Amino acid sequence: MATNTKRKKDMPRRHYRTYFLKTRFLADQYAKGTIFCEYDYFISAIHSKTALQSGENQIDGIVYPSVQYLHKGFNYAFPPRLFEDGSFELHDVYYVKAKFEKDIWKYPKWEILNQSQNFDGDNILWS
Repeated sequence: MATNTKRKKDMPRRHYRTYFLKTRFLADQYAKGTIFCEYDYFISAIHSKTALQSGENQIDGIVYPSVQYLHKGFNYAFPPRLFEDGSFELHDVYYVKAKFEKDIWKYPKWEILNQSQNFDGDNILWS
């Protein structure tokens, strides 16, 4: 909501409307409640792939709530480079804040709010 308010304040009305419609469309693609075929995930998969391949931000994964599990479970998207040696192990977890600029075509800057390398089973132990 804060991002939406900031964009509305900073952008001309017609640009804001385009931005709002694009972001709403993408949010709806990730939040589909009824899936009819494998292509229903096509747009969210392409969007995730694009974000993960961005050279500007080294994103190692995307986590978003699962609509099918009433937002109590999560979906994960990882780039193939994380599995190149045939295994996958979680070492670091970051809690980040996205900072958006006025130029809507740029990816946001990321501010690390917290980091952890400590786990207890499936739980992240934040310091």
